[in-house]
Amino acid sequence: MTEDQLIKVMVAEIKDLLPELEDTDISGTDSLVELGLNSMDRIDVIMAAQNEVSANIPMTSFAPAKCIADIARIIQDANA
Repeated sequence: MTEDQLIKVMVAEIKDLLPELEDTDISGTDSLVELGLNSMDRIDVIMAAQNEVSANIPMTSFAPAKCIADIARIIQDANA
C-alpha cells in the first residue's frame, strides 16, 4: 500500500470520528492534534491504517510523527 493510500485510509477514519470535518480538505501535511482529535481518536486513526497493511507497530514508534504523512511513512518503513 502506498503512502497516499494510507493517508486516504486515515482521512476516512478522521472523518468518521469527527463528522464535522466531512467537508474539510484534509491532506498528509495536517496534524491530527490541529484537526481536533483527542488521544484516543489518534490511536484509532493509527490503528485503522495499521490494520490496512496488517501491521503491529508499537504506538511509541509514532511519537515523532508531526502530521498524517509522517504516520504513513512510519507504517511503510516498518512494513518494508
